[in-house]
Amino acid sequence: SNAHLIHISSDYVFDGKNGPYSENDLPNPISYYGRSKLASENIIKKYNIPYTIVRTNVLFGNAKFGRPDFVKWVVNSLNEHKVIRIVTDQINNPTFLDDIADAIKKICELNKTGLFNIGGLELLNRYEFTKKIVRFFNLDFDLVKPILTKELNQPAPRPLKSGLINLKAETELNYKPTPLNECFMQMQKEWITASDGRVRDGSESDFDHADVDGQIVPMDQPFDVSGEELMYPGDPSGSAGNVINCRCGQGFI
Repeated sequence: SNAHLIHISSDYVFDGKNGPYSENDLPNPISYYGRSKLASENIIKKYNIPYTIVRTNVLFGNAKFGRPDFVKWVVNSLNEHKVIRIVTDQINNPTFLDDIADAIKKICELNKTGLFNIGGLELLNRYEFTKKIVRFFNLDFDLVKPILTKELNQPAPRPLKSGLINLKAETELNYKPTPLNECFMQMQKEWITASDGRVRDGSESDFDHADVDGQIVPMDQPFDVSGEELMYPGDPSGSAGNVINCRCGQGFI
């Protein structure tokens, strides 16, 4: 068979103590999600098939299905004058959906196998990421309140000092991640501003609700809501389980 398996994995295979991580760093997951991702990587390696494992982190961009990504959630929340609490101690290099789609396309074209990190250009904490969103979209930063991860009281631990080193992908795939402001500009071009002031990407699902960690929640909200203060815990990889529409087609993340 000429099949080529491409598996999407996560920086959650690491413990978040010494990031950013290269493909050669030893995994040490601290959550069930991270252990399941590492287990799936190991299972794939056992079989004599052509495979590529793509590790990524904090995916964002316009998506047809699923909850709004972090960028759209920040924009919509602040447009509605809601206070949002953002963690200052989770460090990643957020990955644009179009970038990872382009990288996967290049892996297929070049028939590359093995393990590749595909992350964003800029390494920063989630609060700094939010500040860049606020500046680009001219929003009210006074509504953004810093918080530590431990204050969220989440049942699953998160790797804090994480992120992925892209050097291998840059060398072998000619991978060139898009600067954040250019990502925001591309997203904005596809958005439709509704009468309620919320932004949508023009291709979102007609579904109103989703099952998130056993909870039925509106598709246009994060899953922790308390009055006018919102917390965005985020799912482990940013957009896990979503279908993405990008320049090179549709794929699952």
